[in-house]
Amino acid sequence: MTLRGFTQQFEALHRDLRGTAALEPLEPYLKVKVTIDATGHVGVTVEITPDHMTQTHSFEFEIDQSYLATTLAQCQRLLERFPVVPLDASRWPYSAASPFTAR
Repeated sequence: MTLRGFTQQFEALHRDLRGTAALEPLEPYLKVKVTIDATGHVGVTVEITPDHMTQTHSFEFEIDQSYLATTLAQCQRLLERFPVVPLDASRWPYSAASPFTAR
């Protein structure tokens, strides 16, 4: 899940006060899951590793619901500051338009 997807899930989590938002990028070094249970408790699980083949480090903690709005705003600011740009194949160095492409 990308930061954009995580932010969308987090928006729903903040709005509905139930469910899960998970950040699971392609890189296996960091995963974050935020869950609100039926009683309204907000749990956070973080998995981080310098070497996903040999190590796993994780920790869990709870946060107050009042932190959700600030966290959501921070995710939105990250996306504004570092927007996800759609892939444009014509800009790749080995695209069909490139002189380096094997013909």
